[in-house]
Amino acid sequence: MTPAPTVTSKPGTLGRTTVGGVVWLLAQTLANRGVGVVSQIALAWLLIPADFGQFGLALSIVLVVGPLTSFGVDDVLLQRSARSRVWAPPAFWTGLIAGLVSMMLVLIAAPFLGEAYRAPRIVGVMAVLAVAIPVASLSTVPMVTLRAQLRFKTLACIGTAEFAGQQALTVALAAAGMGAYAFAIPVLMVATIKAVVLWRMARPSLKVGRLGLFRLLAQRGGSVFLSRILIALRHQGDVAILGLFATQVQVGLYFFALRIAAQPVQMFAGSLNMVLFPALVHLSGDRPRQLAASLNAARTLVFLITPICFMQAAVAEPLLTLLFGAKWAGAVLPIQFLSLGLAFDGVAWVAGALLTARGHFRLGAIYNAVMLAIFVTVVLTSSLSGRAAYAALAVGGFYAVVPPAYSWLVFRRYGASSRDVLGLYFRPTLIAGAAVGTAWAVSRLGPWGADPFWTCAVVGLVGVALYAGLARWLMADLFAQTLTRLLGRFSRPGRIAVAVPDRP
Repeated sequence: MTPAPTVTSKPGTLGRTTVGGVVWLLAQTLANRGVGVVSQIALAWLLIPADFGQFGLALSIVLVVGPLTSFGVDDVLLQRSARSRVWAPPAFWTGLIAGLVSMMLVLIAAPFLGEAYRAPRIVGVMAVLAVAIPVASLSTVPMVTLRAQLRFKTLACIGTAEFAGQQALTVALAAAGMGAYAFAIPVLMVATIKAVVLWRMARPSLKVGRLGLFRLLAQRGGSVFLSRILIALRHQGDVAILGLFATQVQVGLYFFALRIAAQPVQMFAGSLNMVLFPALVHLSGDRPRQLAASLNAARTLVFLITPICFMQAAVAEPLLTLLFGAKWAGAVLPIQFLSLGLAFDGVAWVAGALLTARGHFRLGAIYNAVMLAIFVTVVLTSSLSGRAAYAALAVGGFYAVVPPAYSWLVFRRYGASSRDVLGLYFRPTLIAGAAVGTAWAVSRLGPWGADPFWTCAVVGLVGVALYAGLARWLMADLFAQTLTRLLGRFSRPGRIAVAVPDRP
């Protein structure tokens, strides 16, 4: 394995290095966002809600066992990046064996789940996705190697190519009449190509060392694994539970809405989290800077995510009407409810990264178990109606309340004040609500009020202009800081991301 470069936390060094990588991952996020919008439009034209429902049911089950592919070894391996040559072999073999076990579990369960959901077609879809599980596990160690080396420019390029390739294949197969299989087959194809590319780049050693490392890895990774299982159950449980009570069409409307509503959080928070955790690990010896970096990252994340989520809710009805007529009218309310709720979820990703970087894996598992219990109760109660809109309302309400409470508990535990945590949400939410609400009101006035195209255009242009203006006035420091970093670093990109404050 190529040795990981030494990265110090010398004042100014890590901070300057981190900002450049955020630019690369932000560029990846924006590129993926553009590709995702185009592919989603194409797929909504080519497929019917039942196709989305079948794939959503299959994917929800497969992703629940997805954490088995790494067994939490990637986080443990990152924490031991200085000795990655020693820890990589047990991490690889543990992940591969877990991936094969996961594949067998899915293949065995698929026929029974197909009968339970009254959807026999999902059995074949689940089989394709099951084969992709151990293939995806092959990428765990080389991905961690590149992250430990802070090669986030490389990872951003790989991530963009992976996403674009998968979306292109999905659209092509949908056009060929593959139905729900159009979603599943590209997952396997792209996972195979990604594994080959990453291994050629990272070339980690697989020489088995001391057998005792397997036991230590299982002990350290067990709590991480449990947390990931709980998180996966929460992220996929809504579709799985709704499928027990609703038709495939209603499940498809909900899954379609979720794919749209979750994009800002998944892309911004997912990209940031990939970078944030290694940065926080490097700051383990300086807890005040570690906490300050986490709060700084959370502020930036909320600043970017909130207006996008609010704007999605505002344009959902005119945009779907403009593009698809009445075909996806049933997805309007779910998109609106989920978009508004998920606007409050981003900070929880940062809080989770801080909790893991501190090594409090067991506490993280406890927090996630409590959140899962609340989530299942909320989703189960709302799904009894069999309607996508009611489930979306309940899930949106959950994300608006529970993740912020979790974030408050984590940040307070590590020294942040309640004012610090509440301040992460207050101004961005107030400004985004005022900007998008005003833009929506303006769009209803004048001759363009009944035209979906002009409604979308007015909401987009006026909303962005108002948010930028209000943010520059009411959040001047954060606005200037974010703008300066982005504009200043596109010409001088670095290798990792997240602003890390220097010591005074």
